[in-house]
Amino acid sequence: MGELRRHIAAVAPEAPTEPARLERMRPRTIVSFVVVTLVGLVLVYQLSGVELGTIRYADPGWTLAALAMATVCMVAAAMVLIGFVPAPLPFWRTVLVQYAGSFVRIAAPAGLGSIAINSRYVIRTGVPVSLSLSAVGLTQLAGFLVHVPLLLVCAYLTGTSYWTGFTPSPTVTVIVIIGTVSVGCVLLHPRLRRAVGSSLRPYFRGSCPSCWTCSNVPPA
Repeated sequence: MGELRRHIAAVAPEAPTEPARLERMRPRTIVSFVVVTLVGLVLVYQLSGVELGTIRYADPGWTLAALAMATVCMVAAAMVLIGFVPAPLPFWRTVLVQYAGSFVRIAAPAGLGSIAINSRYVIRTGVPVSLSLSAVGLTQLAGFLVHVPLLLVCAYLTGTSYWTGFTPSPTVTVIVIIGTVSVGCVLLHPRLRRAVGSSLRPYFRGSCPSCWTCSNVPPA
């Protein structure tokens, strides 16, 4: 190799010499490959029990209606995220991110994949990590506050008894009780209420720019 290098330098001394760039497999690449493989296996396992032949019996009208409603849901989720993030987000790219999050929810537990994708997407737009997490958290809270009443209304209209037979797990019950007691202690203690309010207020102000702007507009 040394003799070859000297020969090349004698033939073309003006040729640029740059060190060779070695591409090594990084740990992130290995983890990503493993995760994608596991997700693919989970999807294949779930689809193995689905009879795809029944799709031909689907009603085209209801299929188009379901597709339209699913698209409306994604557009609404994108609008909520855009409203809470204190930075301009491309509308259609945000809609595509919601589709990606809905796809990841198939394998990720409890919707954590959607939260992770939205948080990563907002962070890549230049928003600080704290504001990104608070904005995505507020979108999840808004979705929860909207979906639960809608589910109750739909359950009442359809006459189902699902909610009467609902029995949460002991772990969820303990978490809800601890969270309720903690929130109650904070709200009842003035010093804790002021401390928590002063700590959270900057995040809410940064995550709800349009709400704060509308609330500060003087009446006509």
